[in-house]
Amino acid sequence: MQDIKLSPSFTWFCLHNVMLLLLLCTSIICTFTILVTELKYLCGTVYIVSFLTLFIKYLNIVCTKWEITNTQILIYKGILFKKIDFIELYRVIDFQIKTNPILKLFNITSIVIVSQDNNTPQLILYGIKHDPLKLVNNIRQRVQQQRKENHIYEISNR
Repeated sequence: MQDIKLSPSFTWFCLHNVMLLLLLCTSIICTFTILVTELKYLCGTVYIVSFLTLFIKYLNIVCTKWEITNTQILIYKGILFKKIDFIELYRVIDFQIKTNPILKLFNITSIVIVSQDNNTPQLILYGIKHDPLKLVNNIRQRVQQQRKENHIYEISNR
């Protein structure tokens, strides 16, 4: 099977930060339409702070990537200080698909992967535009294949 490369969508970023985007637009309009100097400075300050916050959040989203190979899940994070986490596929326990009505309109979902990994017991793949059922089934097949190859069997007490 081919490696699956995922990243959060720009639409998810916009929907997730809609209030900050509205604050940015409002502060831009206020900066150019208000005649009182002190209020102009206040609107300008709000504009700069909201712009920098959005820019840093955007860079964080752009620098977040997930790669699902045949043996592990790789999580790439970081703007200046890069970090790569690894989750062995045979450690994956469960999956959840989460969405809400607004994200559903844009065909965006989040997939939660629960694992026995000490560093990342719960991995959230947010802002995914792929078909979530196909993606989860694909990962599940890889997990089962890795468990077979590594002779890992789950014992339940039911």
